Amino acid sequence: MAKVVWEWLTMAEEKEKIAWCMTGSGHFLKESVDVLEKSARKFKVLLFLSSASEEILKIYGLAGRVEKLGLKTIREKEQGKSFPAIGAMYGHDYKLAVVAPATANTVAKIRWGVSDSLVTGVVEQAQKNRIPVAIMPCDLKAEQETTLPDGTRAKIYPTEIDLENVAELRNGKRKYLQVVSGPDELAKRVLEGI
Repeated sequence: MAKVVWEWLTMAEEKEKIAWCMTGSGHFLKESVDVLEKSARKFKVLLFLSSASEEILKIYGLAGRVEKLGLKTIREKEQGKSFPAIGAMYGHDYKLAVVAPATANTVAKIRWGVSDSLVTGVVEQAQKNRIPVAIMPCDLKAEQETTLPDGTRAKIYPTEIDLENVAELRNGKRKYLQVVSGPDELAKRVLEGI
């Protein structure tokens, strides 16, 4: 697997590269896929999928849209315990790393510097290599409306600790990390440059 990733990374490049990470959130999932599709037209995208994101993409009927993009995809379930594919963040000119959507679990881990998953490993290594990270948490407000897999809408109420974790990431202490406040801002930051 590591050899395949290296070969992909060292191919002749015509487009700037970005890393895109998806976690297992249904909230903002369709919107994240919409921005990912637009990004794939403009950038060479290396897609990192958590195991939970693969499940949730299927549940929401979006896995086919992502597969049709034909992106080089790193799957957490195919990685070893050290997630060797995150080495892609070293020595390569990535314009940006994106985490969208980002679950409350992923946001908490990033806040506290826990790097024990494929996605948190990408974020940690991107920051160590001064690659800007744009993260779109699924929990942005105390009361939100989300779309369920069957298309119905439902109110959700993130916990105080989840909102606190997002606020802490917004505080500017991490020079290369920016929280985006929803799909419109994500599209602007990614497509127009962070």
